[in-house]
Amino acid sequence: MNKLIYLTFLAVFFCQWLHQEFLWMPSILNYGVDFMALACGLATLLILAIKGKIYLPKRYMLLLGYYILVIVMGVVINGTPPKQIILGIRAYLKFLPFFLLPAVYRFSDDDIKKQLRVLLFLMLLQMPIAFYQRFVEYAGVPTGDVVTGTLKTSNVLSMALLCTLAYLLVAFFDKRIGWKKFVICSLLLLLPTTINETKGTLLFLPIILAIPLFLYNKISFKTLLYLNIAFIVVIIMAFSINTANEAILSEKRHSTSIWQYISDLNIVKEYLLGSKLPREDGNIRRIRAILFAIEGISESPVSIGIGYGIGTVMDSKFKSPGEYEYYFTRGAEKMTSVQMLWEIGILGLLVNFILYLFVLKDSLFIAFKDGLNGFIGKSHFTVTVVTLLVSWIYFNTLRENIFTVIFWYLSGVVVSRAHIDKIGLVK
Repeated sequence: MNKLIYLTFLAVFFCQWLHQEFLWMPSILNYGVDFMALACGLATLLILAIKGKIYLPKRYMLLLGYYILVIVMGVVINGTPPKQIILGIRAYLKFLPFFLLPAVYRFSDDDIKKQLRVLLFLMLLQMPIAFYQRFVEYAGVPTGDVVTGTLKTSNVLSMALLCTLAYLLVAFFDKRIGWKKFVICSLLLLLPTTINETKGTLLFLPIILAIPLFLYNKISFKTLLYLNIAFIVVIIMAFSINTANEAILSEKRHSTSIWQYISDLNIVKEYLLGSKLPREDGNIRRIRAILFAIEGISESPVSIGIGYGIGTVMDSKFKSPGEYEYYFTRGAEKMTSVQMLWEIGILGLLVNFILYLFVLKDSLFIAFKDGLNGFIGKSHFTVTVVTLLVSWIYFNTLRENIFTVIFWYLSGVVVSRAHIDKIGLVK
């Protein structure tokens, strides 16, 4: 079963990237993660049929059942075309096999440790790729948006790196790694965020650093001292690289730099709200996209409750330009919360929010346990808070495999381990 997980990790990090970087690679690579979702789904059903046990609290089963019911109601009432249903299933249900697999197959502590090490290696690998993109492949391009690592967009790369830092920080507090390794790994994780200029880093990095501190009853002075020294070193080096990057691009830059975004209130307002009218280029600001969604579903009580059906606002070669244009010009895929409002309404969005709350509760439950459970509980609590905020106010996690697959797989690990601990099952 571990091989299946490792293959999934590789598919998430490399399948789409390889096809984008090397156009001669087969386009079927774009569906690599979908094939892994199918494989994990079949494995989950097979194991469940053989063993007849699932280590998942009933509240999750009820909530997931309600989630599927809302989706089905939206499809039936709106008469959603089959091709759009297929698109929607990929977006809304892809996470389920990865979330449920740990509930039927009990991965050992060693299995989880090895999986986390592989994930750390894959995230550290983003640094050399990001620097190659910035200074070789896209040298002189006056924007950091081209620095994506292997994860499609710069925003996704930055958030994935910060979530990895959350696990690394807890590992340092738990004395699972020494301060030298912590400094080196932190530096490698944070450096790409200094050259891809994502504004979200400035918002979410303090959250990543603050939350773990509240999950410990006591942290030694020596540990805090090492932590401060480590981040002073990392911040100085990161600031130096960012300054050098700004100097290199200053003559070619026509866009706004990241420092202007946080120092000029007019720019901040424009960044969040933007134009009141739909835009042909789809560049709708975040708050405006939410307002468009609320306005769009307010036509009837039914659309407010269950939206217009899954797949409705998603771009696809199956749709004519006219079908997609209305939603595109209103930023309907801007963020997870916005797409969910359009497609599954207030009820679907509420279910999504409750699911995050359940994961937070179980993460917090095992956070104060000994051993590996305590480590992944503290780490994943922080990551879940960040992922919830990201999906609601930053970008669309439904389209990003690292969140729909890896985040929900680790959530499944946390939930199943919390359930096993509660029922007192001895391994």
